[in-house]
Amino acid sequence: MPLFLFAAIFIPQKEVNNGGVILIFSDKKPKYVKIFNKIFPFFKTIHSKYKYYSLIPVNYYQKPSTYLLKVVYKNSKEFANIKVKWGKYKKEKIKVSKKFVSFNKAVLKRIQREYKEAMAIYNSFDDRVLWRDKFRLPLGVVTSPYGVARVFNGKLKSYHSGIDFRARLNTKIKSVNSGEVVLAKSRYLAGNSVVIYHGRGIYQTLSKEYSL
Repeated sequence: MPLFLFAAIFIPQKEVNNGGVILIFSDKKPKYVKIFNKIFPFFKTIHSKYKYYSLIPVNYYQKPSTYLLKVVYKNSKEFANIKVKWGKYKKEKIKVSKKFVSFNKAVLKRIQREYKEAMAIYNSFDDRVLWRDKFRLPLGVVTSPYGVARVFNGKLKSYHSGIDFRARLNTKIKSVNSGEVVLAKSRYLAGNSVVIYHGRGIYQTLSKEYSL
């Protein structure tokens, strides 16, 4: 099945890495798009020749394969094939205190509670546009990019789902764009955290970590 079947939809990229994003446009007003057994909304475009768009996140653990994407309209459907492949992510060896790789019951319960709280935030969205300009980096020097396999004390524990920047203590950190603060607290694994909502399901999480 080819990638583009109808003129109403346009998908710029035929392939996407795990951990990446699928961008899809449509000239007609869709009800939703479905892929990976999940449903994603469409929004009106701001600066584009197409009328509607959807951003579909691809899970870091999504198995490489070809997946059927279905766009559902009021009285019709359109289909396309999306190929997911492994991204070329590097490994990063980190030595940390045992308390960050081995958890007692109380700490594990806290981690699970904070994860559930975060997922409830990230999985909610609305149609508002809260950003006012182009998105920008909060700092300049990247020390650890997105997607790196994190090897803590010799064992693979996780994959980096953010970007680390270097800065001196007390450096002021700017948000990537305007938005609303929806969470501000100290979390066990993420440290001092601020989550900012920019609208249409786009979130930014700022976490402060210390290293010597």
